Amino acid sequence: MEITRLPANDRPTTHYRYRVTGAGSFPYDMLRYDACWPVDGEQGLNCGERERRMVTMSSYRYPTVDRWRSFLWAVDIYKV
Repeated sequence: MEITRLPANDRPTTHYRYRVTGAGSFPYDMLRYDACWPVDGEQGLNCGERERRMVTMSSYRYPTVDRWRSFLWAVDIYKV
């Protein structure tokens, strides 16, 4: 396995934390699409289909709010 380290000037300088709220299946493809991850592991991702839940996400990219909305999940953004 090869490890590549980014030079300091190429590293992300902005970090976003946001909450997504919704019910039904969690849109797992959004993890790849927005290059984001849940802050608390998988908590809230695998709950029941009808339960409304909130998951705190973290990313170095701004979330694509309209795409989250297309899955019927709302986004509340705050910058860290």
